[in-house]
Amino acid sequence: MKKILIIIFTVCLVSMNAIAQKNYFKKGTVNFAPSSHQDIAWMNVPDTCTEFRIEKLLMPSIRLLEKEPSYCFTMEYALTLEEFLNKYPERKSEILELTAKKRLDWGATFNQPYESLLSGEALVRETYLGKRWLQQQLPGCEFLTAFNPDVPGRSLQTSQILSKAGIKYSVISRFEPGVYRWFSPDGSSILCKSNGIYCDYARTLAGKKEVGEKKEYIRSIVDFWSPYYEKHKLNSNLFFLSTDDNEEPYNYSAIFRDLSAEKGMPEFRYSTVSTAMSAIAGKNSKITDLMGEWPDLWLYIHNPTHRQAISAMRNAQRQLVNVEKFSTIRALLRHSFADYPQSLLTEAWKCSIYPDHGWGGNGGNITDDFFKNKLKKGEQIANELLGETLKDITLMIRHTQEGKPIVVFNPQGWMRTDIVIASINVYGADKGRFVLTDDSGKEIPYQYASMKGNTEDGDVQIVFRADSIPPIGYKSFYFKHVADTDVASLQPEPGSTDIENSFYKIEFVPGGIKRIYDKALGRELLQTDKFLGGEVFCTRSEGNGAGEFTAIQPIAMDGFEKTSDYAPVWNIIERGRVREVRELRTRFKYATVTQRVIVYHDMPKIDFEVDIEGFTGEAYREFRMTFPLNQKQSLVSYEVPMGVVEVGKTDLAIPAGHAGGLNYATPCNETPLRECQDWFASSDANSNIMISSSVGVFGYKDVTENPVSYPILQPVLLASRKSCHWVGNWYLQQGNHSYRFTLHSSAGDWHDTYHSATQAAQPVLVVAATGQGGEEGMLPPVNSFFRIDKKNVMISTIKKCEDDDQIIVRFVDMEGKDTDIQFESFQPFMKCVQTNIIEEPIKNLYLKEGKLAAKIGHHAIETYKLSY
Repeated sequence: MKKILIIIFTVCLVSMNAIAQKNYFKKGTVNFAPSSHQDIAWMNVPDTCTEFRIEKLLMPSIRLLEKEPSYCFTMEYALTLEEFLNKYPERKSEILELTAKKRLDWGATFNQPYESLLSGEALVRETYLGKRWLQQQLPGCEFLTAFNPDVPGRSLQTSQILSKAGIKYSVISRFEPGVYRWFSPDGSSILCKSNGIYCDYARTLAGKKEVGEKKEYIRSIVDFWSPYYEKHKLNSNLFFLSTDDNEEPYNYSAIFRDLSAEKGMPEFRYSTVSTAMSAIAGKNSKITDLMGEWPDLWLYIHNPTHRQAISAMRNAQRQLVNVEKFSTIRALLRHSFADYPQSLLTEAWKCSIYPDHGWGGNGGNITDDFFKNKLKKGEQIANELLGETLKDITLMIRHTQEGKPIVVFNPQGWMRTDIVIASINVYGADKGRFVLTDDSGKEIPYQYASMKGNTEDGDVQIVFRADSIPPIGYKSFYFKHVADTDVASLQPEPGSTDIENSFYKIEFVPGGIKRIYDKALGRELLQTDKFLGGEVFCTRSEGNGAGEFTAIQPIAMDGFEKTSDYAPVWNIIERGRVREVRELRTRFKYATVTQRVIVYHDMPKIDFEVDIEGFTGEAYREFRMTFPLNQKQSLVSYEVPMGVVEVGKTDLAIPAGHAGGLNYATPCNETPLRECQDWFASSDANSNIMISSSVGVFGYKDVTENPVSYPILQPVLLASRKSCHWVGNWYLQQGNHSYRFTLHSSAGDWHDTYHSATQAAQPVLVVAATGQGGEEGMLPPVNSFFRIDKKNVMISTIKKCEDDDQIIVRFVDMEGKDTDIQFESFQPFMKCVQTNIIEEPIKNLYLKEGKLAAKIGHHAIETYKLSY
């Protein structure tokens, strides 16, 4: 009997606990937030999707907002409002009124991108063209939530960028259902909510045809979240997100009245997403903290499968920052911002971040071409603006030496020594000897290089080393004709298998590099028992773009081939006072692969160039390049937007978990491929190898058969795969593709070489002047316009303020150090205001002798508004 009573008591206790859990929301609310997930183009081509958003989502939602006083609706990003107002500008006051009443809500970013694909400033522009633009269009309204629920990934500094733009919340998915506070390494954070898979609730509700079935399903969701909210001491206000692809509005008011009247059930009411998010957490809530990079699993959908488009994107985003810097300098020199190209810069930034996560899809050929054209337009505007701006500044320089001036601009915030490739025209004196001098008349070694593309009579290209180019400044060189003697032409000739300079001893063998011996380290850098240095391989790669897979699909060995299989012979194609260039050509099954290695006599770096020529577009093929390293227990690191990820340290150590029937079981820090910005690296106790990269995806583990244990850095060059959409397109990319990489070596780790790697990925800017320059005394032959005294703090941009003719400077600490900086200009500052990331004022700062003295916290992104 005693045992029976104990069993009865236990059963009753369990039942009471179950009832208590089920009733956790009894005195609270269910904030039901209708929304609609929208790729720019996935369900159809861009124009059709735009029209659907306007006429099938927003207009019906507005009519329902007018008809049903309790209804609320949220759209995920700012571009949807821009599209709507372009078609219906007369409805702006109505939109403003509904948004001000918090019945209509707009996501606070421009769109929903692959976050780590964008550059740092491009990721910031998501908030400029999102939250800042929304505040201008709908004054007095708040925009607090960023949406990116489809992509299984999150960049390291996204939380800081959003938080410092005044964005508090984020909707994510493909992550274990829950409420999270996601931190960036500086300590900034945003509150995130995941339903598992974003569309589950709305899609299931839509499939329930009977009202009773809908009610029962809604009750089950309330029951599901009750124990979680209770365990984490969240407020008894359940955020019920109802969203799906192209989810059209549905009125649940009658169902909510019935459910609210049921015994033991909470009050059900409509809510915007921001209102619902704001009601989740209380003072005593125990929210799960996350910090680190969540590496993107869908990286095959963009860079390897859309090489030309993403190359245009990367170039546009970097050059736009250069346009901002030098357009600001030009305006300050002219004492007027009248010619500052603000409207064109805004247009170009919008183009350069326009593609979202919806590459491919239904009508994907049209979508992908549309995205590509946007990116190419952004690149074109950036290149044209940069050329005009640098030419204008060049005309202000007073040149003191004879010869054709070559002005080398350094857009970075540190003094740099670098290799310069300059194209000039010497028509009329193209037979004979020239000398290159610097501004003091000192002769500089140079050599001629082969020119590609269309040329005019007299065009030549020279290569030389430029020493000590001032930060965010320039240095002038002069190409002077001195004699009419013939110049001996360089003839390709067989050379030894080695190249040796002050830094390296390099051995070439058919297919690649057998060894690189670093003289300063006294160490072999490569381990080439399986792959050679700089070798290219091609193999089967059967993936499907942004598929609903839970891990990156691996390559296979079907049809595997590598350059050394064919024993191609290296040829010397260039040899001179600056560098030696060797080349080999290999005929693969579906393309010809040309490899070039460039070794400099006086620079501690090695360039690798690869051309894939005449690719036939064979389906499911992938090309990679290999750098097999002589390292053990290595640390792999890579640059992400405004930060650095160290694999196994600053990426998530947990799996994304169960989400919508999928199990993302692999710990995030074991993701074998990564998205990078300018470089990736590997280091151990004996050496650090860093690769400056023209591609945005790389691997670091041997994924071929009989894998080796040492790291093999592998930029992914090209992949011919298919969209995961059931009627989606192929990403075949027939034709020619070119790539460039630079190897740097040192002791230590990435901290010792990342400035050099950034330089190699973002070359100096060169202008061949047409004359001797501007009026006397305007600008000297060598000059620096801005400088900062600490190398760990990078200058992200210098630009005109969005609202007036003051300037904005943004800094980021790359090394995790609290730093006191001093930032100075060629003209003294008069006033400084610290702002948030979208230029809203925070506090006034004192200047020190016309210079900005500020504290930059570890990993921090800080923005300042300065006036003269």
